[in-house]
Amino acid sequence: MVNENALAAWQYPGSNTISSGGGSGGDSFAQEVKAYSCALIKADFNTVSAYYKKRMGIQPGARESAANEPNVTTGEAIVTAGLGAIVILEDSFKRPLRLVVLNRHWDNKAVSVVISRGTGETETHIALTYYEKSSPKKP
Repeated sequence: MVNENALAAWQYPGSNTISSGGGSGGDSFAQEVKAYSCALIKADFNTVSAYYKKRMGIQPGARESAANEPNVTTGEAIVTAGLGAIVILEDSFKRPLRLVVLNRHWDNKAVSVVISRGTGETETHIALTYYEKSSPKKP
């Protein structure tokens, strides 16, 4: 069953969803995919990246120098009080592709956002995956 509310809360405003779905079942001790989508938007890479960093609770300017530099590859894990763990991976170094992967983990949920835009492309690609840990099943 697709968790439409959870997925909708993470969609980029005005983006065009090109595919979506959800999962069910899985291991009661691990987070399972509840919903996913792939979308396109004409907004530039830096605008989309900044939107999702803010949405995840990352303070503006905290990583802007690396995020806006197309020749930087970085990885960083941030643990913020009340927000859980946030992982930022940026891999655009010497590539014809801008790419950032953002993961946020909190309570029994997680969201992963992959943002990319190739040189010469006219749209930014956004792949979202929303996870939840199910309550343990009683025997």
